Amino acid sequence: GLYHNEANIRRSYVNNEEIGNVTSVNYYVRDAPHPSHPVFEESDTNSLNYVRRMPAVANTSSRSRKLRGLMIYSYRSQSHSESVFNLAETLQQTMGIVCIDPYRSDEFRTQNCCTYIASEMEKADWVFFVFDKYYQSDRDFDGEEIPSTDAECEVPIEYNLAHIRALRLADTLMLNEIYARGMRNRKFIFLLMNNGLPEYIPKICGMFTYIRWPQDQKKLKSFIESSPKKKKRSYNV
Repeated sequence: GLYHNEANIRRSYVNNEEIGNVTSVNYYVRDAPHPSHPVFEESDTNSLNYVRRMPAVANTSSRSRKLRGLMIYSYRSQSHSESVFNLAETLQQTMGIVCIDPYRSDEFRTQNCCTYIASEMEKADWVFFVFDKYYQSDRDFDGEEIPSTDAECEVPIEYNLAHIRALRLADTLMLNEIYARGMRNRKFIFLLMNNGLPEYIPKICGMFTYIRWPQDQKKLKSFIESSPKKKKRSYNV
């Protein structure tokens, strides 16, 4: 019978030492089982046809894809909004993360704000939650009028209930994913700006490491570079 051996089946290898970047170019008998399994029939090896199996070409498209980030924060303070905007620019310049500020996008104004936020969270490799003294009050707000702010705080002209609804949804989706993963966090990064107080961080988020910006910039970069690639999670709203 025909068995896998040098006498009855032709199989050759091209090693790295022989040809630069070609690895394991194998030749197998057409329509024959894998060489590790015997074929119980008489055959003349001189009349067999061979199929060349080329090595798989690595898909390099994902390597060139830039990381995508999403900024979630309370839009109630003009100064805080500007700080987040500057943070997003720095992340893109220093770490190559294209960060989306949803409140500044046209889609936020023209589409359903909650659907838009859910879609952007699904696309993002990282979601940055930037806390300030207004974050938790916006998250817990359940009224029909725009909440008040401190007298010295300059409120963005376009600030409205859509910003609060978007923040509340993002916060809910974030918590749901953390719970679903057994209190493991692989996508969300929690930040305090400058001298922000730890009490600004919601209780559940406080269980994880947070970044103080810009003091911990090296720490954030090291964390992102050492994290494995993630499979995106779908959010349905």
